[in-house]
Amino acid sequence: MSNFNSPAKKSKAPLIIGVILGGVLLSLVCCGGIAYFGWDFIIGMAKAPIDNAVTALSADTEVANKLGTPITADQNQLGFTNYENNNGNGGASIDLNVSGPNGKAHVFGRMKLTAGIWSPEDITVEFPDGTSTKFPK
Repeated sequence: MSNFNSPAKKSKAPLIIGVILGGVLLSLVCCGGIAYFGWDFIIGMAKAPIDNAVTALSADTEVANKLGTPITADQNQLGFTNYENNNGNGGASIDLNVSGPNGKAHVFGRMKLTAGIWSPEDITVEFPDGTSTKFPK
């Protein structure tokens, strides 16, 4: 004889599925956040020689007069090769296009890293009119 008055047993499947989905979502958020901030840190380090080259160009009267300010790097290029950073010392070869309100230029050469500070070591700026200038001066 069955007892119709006893409560039905609840399935634990929804709880187990919820815990699994919650764990997966937590993992994605944590690992995704770490990956995003890690990638952002790497990109920031990689952009440092380019950003400092553009800053040096912007500070130069000849380049600023030809291109106008602000001077920006083409965002569709990586812009560097042979990136080296050994405890704040090293260098990077750069090759990129820059532009300002008055025109564009091609920039290539080498940036050096000394005690964590990037500076031009041997940079050439070529303008469309065929003229060029070198850094440091």
